[in-house]
Amino acid sequence: MTFERQAYELPEIWQDTWFATDDQTRCDAVAALIPAGVQTLLDVGCGNGMFVNRLARSDRRGFTRLAAVDRSAAALAHVRVARCRATIDALPFNDGSFDATTSMEVLEHLPVAVFPRALSELARVARRYVLVSVPYKQDLAATMHSCPSCQTRFNADYHMRSFDESLIGGLLDGVGYRLVTSRLIGPRTRYLDRLLRERFRAWRRPENGLPAYAICPMCGWHDADALRRESASRQAAHAVGGLDEAAARPWMARWRPSVTTFQWIGAVYERR
Repeated sequence: MTFERQAYELPEIWQDTWFATDDQTRCDAVAALIPAGVQTLLDVGCGNGMFVNRLARSDRRGFTRLAAVDRSAAALAHVRVARCRATIDALPFNDGSFDATTSMEVLEHLPVAVFPRALSELARVARRYVLVSVPYKQDLAATMHSCPSCQTRFNADYHMRSFDESLIGGLLDGVGYRLVTSRLIGPRTRYLDRLLRERFRAWRRPENGLPAYAICPMCGWHDADALRRESASRQAAHAVGGLDEAAARPWMARWRPSVTTFQWIGAVYERR
C-alpha cells in the first residue's frame, strides 16, 4: 500500500467529530441539487458516508436504492447504506445502474492518468444524471508543505487540481453529458491581512502549519501524536456544541479588510 493510500486509512479522519458544520452545509446544498425523479443514487468516493447517510435518514425523496463506494475500508466502516470497496476508475456496476451518480470532493485528488477514466465511469454507471462538488478556486500553491524528514513538497490533502466555473462547465462534455446547473457553496469571509501572512509563511517556511493528518507521499513521515491531539480537540469541540469554523474566528476580525469567497462549487450534468 502506498503512503498516499495509508493516509485514507487513518481512522481519526473519518469520525463524525472530525468534520465542521460547513461540511454538513455542503452535503445539504448538494442534496438540494438532486433533480426530481431520481430514485436510485450511487455516491462515489463516499468517505464516511456523511452525504448518503444524511439522505437515508431524511428519506424525503423516497429513494428506492442508495449505495456508496470508496477505496478506504476505514471510511466505509461508517457508511449506513449498501456499500462496497472500489476505486472511482473501475466501478463494479453495469451501465446505467443508477438514475444518478454523485462524487463530492473526489475529483481534485485524482492523478492525470486516472482523471479521464473516473469521469467516464461516473457517466457510464449513471442512467441520466451526474452530480459533483469540488473545492472552488483553491490556491494550490499556498497549500504546499515540506516534509520535515525528506523535504518533499506536497499538498497534505493530496489535491492535484483546482476548479472554477470554466472547468466545471465543460467537465463532462467528452462523455456525453451537458451542464444543467452549477452552484457556489459555502460562503466564507477571508481576511486580507491573514491571507498575506499565510502566503508569506508558505514562501519563507513552507514546513510551518503541516496538518496533523499529513503523511508524506515520498517517505511516509507522519506525526501520530499530533493527530491524536487534533482528534481529541475536535471531539471536545463537538461535545460543547459542534466544530463551527466561522464562530472560532477572532471577534476582532470583523474590522479587518475582507473579501467573501466560496469553499466549493457543485454541478449537475444530464445525459445528452
